[in-house]
Amino acid sequence: MINGFLSLNLTFVVVVFISTLFLFIGIFYSRKKVNLSTYLVSDRNEGIFSLSATLIASSLGAWILFGPPTAATWGGFGSVVGYALGTAFPMILLMFFGKKIRLLLPKGRSLTELILKKFGKNLFKLIFSLMIFYLFIFLCAEVTAISKLIYYISGLNIWITASIILFFTLTYVLFGGLNATIRSDSIQFVFILNFFSIFTK
Repeated sequence: MINGFLSLNLTFVVVVFISTLFLFIGIFYSRKKVNLSTYLVSDRNEGIFSLSATLIASSLGAWILFGPPTAATWGGFGSVVGYALGTAFPMILLMFFGKKIRLLLPKGRSLTELILKKFGKNLFKLIFSLMIFYLFIFLCAEVTAISKLIYYISGLNIWITASIILFFTLTYVLFGGLNATIRSDSIQFVFILNFFSIFTK
């Protein structure tokens, strides 16, 4: 047991409260009838702020607070630059690749639709399996990281935090789709900015 900064009971209540808050966001944005386009791509009706917020919260998150300083301790300024380029490169690539996808499949809602149309079912099954595998690993890494952080500051068992976060997160995503995800990411983005401003002072 780690003697953390926060008590176990307080930490448990905070984790459940925040998870429940995002669950209600998902339920709120799924009250109206949600079709496939709304669920998967939010009707392509998002502004610059919401799209930027969800990209930063999903792709970077708290890593922008902990990743570069950690890299700098063993690699100096060069590793920070490399970290930044490595993190940004997939997003930059998707900017150009996304335009091509929209030209090839204007009404498409996902990359898998394009693969199915252009390459057939066999390659679609392979790519889809690889995507699910990658997302599973990514989800495990994200949940483990936040659970480990909470463990270090409070001593709350990792499996308890991970179970709570997984249950509530998967529930609100299943309820509200991308729309609920973008709304919750926007809130997380605001918190990230606040933490960033605090830690950089």
